[in-house]
Amino acid sequence: MGDEPIRRLCQVLTNNGYVTFSSCEGHGKDKPYICFRCKSTSAVAGLSYILDKTAIANFIWEIKVHSQTGMNNNRFRAYYTINPEESRRESLDIVKDKKQLIEDFDILGYSILDYFLNR
Repeated sequence: MGDEPIRRLCQVLTNNGYVTFSSCEGHGKDKPYICFRCKSTSAVAGLSYILDKTAIANFIWEIKVHSQTGMNNNRFRAYYTINPEESRRESLDIVKDKKQLIEDFDILGYSILDYFLNR
């Protein structure tokens, strides 16, 4: 399996106003992640709400905030990552849980799409 499932999730985010700029499904070796920016904290809160309410996902997905400064160290920019945390059943095992992590990309994509289509 390639990165296609996570690309679909990134496309759903992009179509709904989030600017994704880096992602990786983890390939069974690392935790998957999606890095994104958006124009407002309310957009981040909305996405966090969707992730929290997606009860059928195999994992708990959360948004973390990160910061970076510009080259002259006076420009602050925040960006966010979406990462899986522990399984709803047990601790996260990247190798063993690869298939379920990939399934979650589509589950989250459908949940996000449904939220924005029905607002």
